[in-house]
Amino acid sequence: MLKAYLCVSSDAYDPGDLTRMLGSQADAIRRQGEQIAPSRPISRNNEWRRFITGDSSVEQFEEIARRVEAWGIDFARRLGTLVRGGQASVELRVIQELNEFEGGSKGIHLDAALIEWLAAASASVDIDQYFSETE
Repeated sequence: MLKAYLCVSSDAYDPGDLTRMLGSQADAIRRQGEQIAPSRPISRNNEWRRFITGDSSVEQFEEIARRVEAWGIDFARRLGTLVRGGQASVELRVIQELNEFEGGSKGIHLDAALIEWLAAASASVDIDQYFSETE
């Protein structure tokens, strides 16, 4: 199971500024100083998130790559302009849940088109893998 989202973090721009600069609505936002949840720490920066998988998940990373690439290279370049200006960071966050009983390889393949998109966005990639022991 894979879930993913794109996260733009900034101390300089609030989520509304990021929406205007990117020309695209966020699926979720978080403001600096906002309480995330009662048991969680206060947010240290502003976040603008776009969901790739939403509440559902996908089985193959290639589906995530296809969805990101469909946002277009112009959107990636707008992200990259923010990052290169030193006022924001962009990260593709991937959560992978693996079950040791499933068998087979569950690798994550970054194809050339996705790497080009990530480079244009000056984005980093964060992959969190969780292993479950249930059948």
